[in-house]
Amino acid sequence: MKYKAILFDFDGVIVDSMELKLDSYCYAFEGYNINKNEIRKMQINNAGFSRNVVIRNIYNQYISQVIKDTELQNIIDRFCMRDRENSKKIPLITSTMEFLERISGNYFTAVITGTPQPVIEETVKRLGIGKHFNCILGSPKLKSEHISDLIKETKYLRSEYMFIGDSKNDQEAAINQNIRFIGFSNDSSVFEKNDNTIFSNDLRYICDSL
Repeated sequence: MKYKAILFDFDGVIVDSMELKLDSYCYAFEGYNINKNEIRKMQINNAGFSRNVVIRNIYNQYISQVIKDTELQNIIDRFCMRDRENSKKIPLITSTMEFLERISGNYFTAVITGTPQPVIEETVKRLGIGKHFNCILGSPKLKSEHISDLIKETKYLRSEYMFIGDSKNDQEAAINQNIRFIGFSNDSSVFEKNDNTIFSNDLRYICDSL
């Protein structure tokens, strides 16, 4: 067995959440006169980052470089309220769930996401998919930091690690930690060409390479 640890981003890899997240961002910025397509563009360009970072970047890009902490928190709170409602409607990605069923119990598995820790734990529990993962890791810690910590804790070689993500941010985290990256391709995915990256839009097809 070539790999011993398989790490997963959450949004866009395990759940098909792009449109629902966009709705949450649009709701958060309601009244600021920002076009939905502009928010979508920022969402794609900032894929893989925490909601707090994305919201601040949208504000800086389209409203002002300066934002009061109270106003920022109000926008974040509106996003969280809408996102909590939308998370109840998030569909699982069927091919990924089949892949998880196939590898279950044979590998160390973890979710590594920019979603806040309490939120991702609640979402995974509500979806009933926690049995597939050894641990669930969210923000504020960065993905690269989580990967580094896991390598130290498990004592697996970096060559025995694989990170599956759908954004350039995920890819950079894998490159930073010198582990294999699987670019999960969807309509919004943007990646850099890299010798250490494999691209796939259906994880069932990579089982033979494990």
